[in-house]
Amino acid sequence: MPNPILKSRKISKAFARISRPFLEFLQLQQASGYLLLLATLIALIWANSPFGDSFAHFWHTKIDLQIFSFTIEQFVNDGLMTIFFTVVGLEIKRELVQGTLSTREQAILPVVGAIGGMAFPAIIFLLFNYNTEAATGWAIPTATDIAFSLAIIQLLGNRVPLSLKVFLMALAVVDDLGAIIIIASVYSEQLNLLYFLYSAMLIVVLFGMNKWNIKNLFLYSSVGALLWYSLNATGIHPTISGVILALFVPLKSKNINGLHAEPPLEILLHKLNGFASLLIMPLFALCNSGVSVNVNAVNNLFSSLSLGIFFALLCGKSFGITLTVVSTSKMGLTKLPVGIKIYDLFLVNILAGIGFTMSIFVTNLAFTNQQMIDTSKLAIILASFTAGALGYTLIRLRK
Repeated sequence: MPNPILKSRKISKAFARISRPFLEFLQLQQASGYLLLLATLIALIWANSPFGDSFAHFWHTKIDLQIFSFTIEQFVNDGLMTIFFTVVGLEIKRELVQGTLSTREQAILPVVGAIGGMAFPAIIFLLFNYNTEAATGWAIPTATDIAFSLAIIQLLGNRVPLSLKVFLMALAVVDDLGAIIIIASVYSEQLNLLYFLYSAMLIVVLFGMNKWNIKNLFLYSSVGALLWYSLNATGIHPTISGVILALFVPLKSKNINGLHAEPPLEILLHKLNGFASLLIMPLFALCNSGVSVNVNAVNNLFSSLSLGIFFALLCGKSFGITLTVVSTSKMGLTKLPVGIKIYDLFLVNILAGIGFTMSIFVTNLAFTNQQMIDTSKLAIILASFTAGALGYTLIRLRK
């Protein structure tokens, strides 16, 4: 007869092994959220100080290399953000293979919620901006900033059940996947067919390396760098190369002298995760949040573009996710976490309205008009802070 104590210990160890990456991820996102907030405040103060001109001048400083030239802003938005998207791709693959999205039962709820949380904001935005120049920005309010939202979740401690924390994290992962698909399909320039062919060949190489179970991360990084250059020349945003690379990094491990070796995907994720969350994302916020708040900017807050983004993030996200999840659960297609009430779900979904970094990233792709970009960024910042403050306050008041 099996020993119940030993069986209990085995279950506890298995649960600890499964939950450890999630808990580490939560703690990292909390620290990242604080740094994002600090970087945003610094950027706003800098841009609106007597030294405001130096803000734009610094980020537009050009760096000339033999191969190509770029500004510091381009280095952050196109170069460093590729590393961030690599981390996003690694997280997506891990969740799909062995995490919160690895089974149909686990995946269907956040997937359905994410679809509603992207469709409703896009519809609300288009209701404000249909048949206008701003209509191309419909995807701006469809994204959720996982760092900010999970940082607030962590601040609330045990007021938010673990099941809702897992739901929000899984939803944000699916959200990121949706944003990546939109960036690749909607916000790509006219394709250069020759470089598109080169890119396809490099993807085949990555596929072969994965198929042959090659675990050398230097080789993967080298092919990924070539893919970045090729996609950039193709007309597809080069940050997508990070996601493609991540999806081919092996997640399988092998036993070496009886010891269980860590999979290459986990090794790369451990190396890049802290760098992306604690340096790249705050640097991106510092680079892109410096909006000059003047009379024109304040007047533009009441434009259809600004109002569309604000209400799409604040209302579209929370109502879209909640209504989709609740309606599908009533039809028996999904199942709400045990003991979770609809009102609790709605309160947590308010935090999904924190678009911030991903929304700003899409803004830079959607518009070329600087005034529209600044208006969008200011609306994103206001909507994100409103969603964060409102969600935090209502959950704190909830008994």
